[in-house]
Amino acid sequence: MSFKQLFPALLVLLASTFTAAQTPLARLEPPDGKLYLAFWIDMDPREGADLPYLLNARTGLQIPVFQFGQSIPVKNTLNPNRMANQTNEGLLRQTGTNAAIYITLYPTDGLDAVTDQEIGMLVDQLAGYAKLNISTWLRFAPEMNGNWMAYSQTPSLYRSTWIRIARALRAGAPNVAMVFSPNMGYTAISNPPARTSDDFRLLDTNGDGVLDATDDPYLPYYPGDEWVDWVGLSVYHFAYERPNLDNVPPTPGEFEQHVNTVSLFYQNFAVGRNKPMMISESAAAYNPTIPLAGGLTEVSLKQAFWRQYMTNTTFLDAYPKLKFICHFEISKLEDIPPEPRVRDFRLTVNADVRDAWVKDMDGVKGR
Repeated sequence: MSFKQLFPALLVLLASTFTAAQTPLARLEPPDGKLYLAFWIDMDPREGADLPYLLNARTGLQIPVFQFGQSIPVKNTLNPNRMANQTNEGLLRQTGTNAAIYITLYPTDGLDAVTDQEIGMLVDQLAGYAKLNISTWLRFAPEMNGNWMAYSQTPSLYRSTWIRIARALRAGAPNVAMVFSPNMGYTAISNPPARTSDDFRLLDTNGDGVLDATDDPYLPYYPGDEWVDWVGLSVYHFAYERPNLDNVPPTPGEFEQHVNTVSLFYQNFAVGRNKPMMISESAAAYNPTIPLAGGLTEVSLKQAFWRQYMTNTTFLDAYPKLKFICHFEISKLEDIPPEPRVRDFRLTVNADVRDAWVKDMDGVKGR
């Protein structure tokens, strides 16, 4: 079975997984050996909006899941990150498929702004998708262990807010799968809490009285197995280990190192807690303004990364709880010292990159 032929089968799985009688699988979890593919595309109308049906047309594939960014409270304007603030399920209907929704929900005004009224509106929205037979994943407040979000590094409030949302969804929209998704690795605590606080106790996972990289970067925020359906991780190649450089190919085994060497995320959260895992967002950064050297091309740089996981059957076989990969299909200007730089993560706009990716994906048969 070719990868293109695989998509209709995956779409059937999306509709049937949760309702199958006496299944031990989590909400929306496919059987072992199956893998969902999602795309996060740039739907910002100010940038000539990419759209799901356009992505399908240029790849010749029927992508089964699309990511939408949404804020809570919902706002009627675009935020500074060029993220639409309300999910538009109508864009899925334009594809002529049964594509599913993967929502990333950002409390852009902080966790204190997540009121019961806002949660109620969210539940009504997601229950509406269920009535339309649209399968939905909800990734609430991701990368909470970083220091760049309005809700960052406040584990006590994070946990309690998560549980409030999960309880409401279990009651009003029980088919929604909630995804716990930190950022890869440790980030220094920007504003350390008081040593006597609950947050300090949670962050100091090894109990040595110091908040540092020897503490578990993920566990402080985990709300508990009862309230989590999937676990996920953001994994990117930025050439971050080489300060102020771009267009450096990934090192061998780099992706796997982030997934299961740094703090053992896969082992501790997917295997240890028996949760399906997703790569919540991922891509390799390419800077078109920097000359390439040593025979490197945009194709070879990005291909060296996607071949470590997305089309690597050896890797996928070694990580059977990994059942969902979301590619970040956006180019953006980022304010990174010493000066702003372009980071183009896209796989499907440059024809050479797209053709190489589609060819490699066709080799992932039966997943």
